[in-house]
Formats: sequence, C-alpha cells, structure tokens
Amino acid sequence: MAVNDHRREDSLADRQVVALVLRIVLDRRGVVLQGEVVDAATRDGQRFAGWEELVATIRRCLGQAADR
Repeated sequence: MAVNDHRREDSLADRQVVALVLRIVLDRRGVVLQGEVVDAATRDGQRFAGWEELVATIRRCLGQAADR
C-alpha cells in the first residue's frame, strides 16, 4: 500500500496552520467531563462538556479560523 505525502501535493499557499490550546478536566477513569478550547491566535476560548461537545467545539474553532 502506497502512502501519499500530501506535503508535496499542496502548496503552502493552500494551507493554514491553526494552533489550539486544549484544557480538559477528566475523571479518575479518563472520561472527559469539561474543558475549554482556546484559539492561540485570537485568544478566544470556547467551553465544552463531554466528548461530543469537545469534538463539536474543535470543529467550530477550525471553521472560524478558516473564515479569517
């Protein structure tokens, strides 16, 4: 099976680097309870509760970064 090196297929002009800071509160079993995703560029933070909201929050932050 061949592995594609996407770095060679796309130019850097077509890419955007997004840095997110993730703060997570876990219980003793490692279950995600709550947390915050912070966009390092804008310092905007969005809170979440649970694994599903974590994923939705990351997607929302990435969408907002793509709009900039």
